[in-house]
Amino acid sequence: MEAKPDTIASALSRLAAEGAGADRIAAAGAEKMHAIHSALAPIIGDRGVWALYRRSLFLIGQDASWADSLHGEDGAGNDYAALQSAIARQPAADALEIAEALFTTLHAVLASLIGAALTERLLHPMFDPSPSGHAVQETPHE
Repeated sequence: MEAKPDTIASALSRLAAEGAGADRIAAAGAEKMHAIHSALAPIIGDRGVWALYRRSLFLIGQDASWADSLHGEDGAGNDYAALQSAIARQPAADALEIAEALFTTLHAVLASLIGAALTERLLHPMFDPSPSGHAVQETPHE
């Protein structure tokens, strides 16, 4: 099954549809960034993941006041608390829009650097959640 960048947006939209507030959407977004960081850091390093994250933030939040606190942030490994805090301070609809834009943009930026096929392979577990909201586990084929 091929991963699609909009499936994370669907998972976040499900949270919002279930009545989740900005704090829950922000927590889910930070959790997803931790998972992405864990998947990519062995390949491109912590600094590489941080650069990818910062570029994605720049592209979606150039003129957004919610992102002001994040622009001067230094990369501290796998710490996305500032992202979670910035998103949680927004109205739920805006939090959802920000989180969706971040993951869609991150996916696109990574695909532009390493190609769509490799991006899909690396991010499949993060961008292809099951209906329960948990990542689908691939089973080995016999």
